[in-house]
Amino acid sequence: MMQEKKRNNYKKFVEMIGLDVNKPVSVMGKHYFDSDKGLTIVLQGDDGTFWQNKLKTEAANHLIESLDFKSDIEDDYLIKEKTFVSLLCTIGEMIRTDSPGYDNVKNPLDAAWCFIEEIRNSDLLEKPEFRKIINRWEEELQVELEEWAKVSKQFKKQKNK
Repeated sequence: MMQEKKRNNYKKFVEMIGLDVNKPVSVMGKHYFDSDKGLTIVLQGDDGTFWQNKLKTEAANHLIESLDFKSDIEDDYLIKEKTFVSLLCTIGEMIRTDSPGYDNVKNPLDAAWCFIEEIRNSDLLEKPEFRKIINRWEEELQVELEEWAKVSKQFKKQKNK
């Protein structure tokens, strides 16, 4: 009886925060020992993609795309540069630890730079799967422009009636 009540409370809570109890969930956190500050990220996806890095990559991209420097720039005029260097260092550290040949690179920023140069000098960027990644930004902008044109056209028609 008590176990069923706990399960129902859990289900209500999960649904209240917008999660689906029938899909896998990953909760990741980083908490700092010297303060009460921390960060918790909850990821949920379909069973087919949940266990792949694709979901985490999409979540990371979404978080990066959502960065907004307008309010922070008053306190720190270098906030954008610091943020971008931090992100590049995180990526560079992954490259240094997970990619053969980069373990002797002296710092993570250099590892990211070397990786970018290596990719740019290879033929990988000409492969369709890499073109798709790069062109995603252009395609999304084109879709937004087309949607805006449709809305604008509909607005003009309604206005002329």
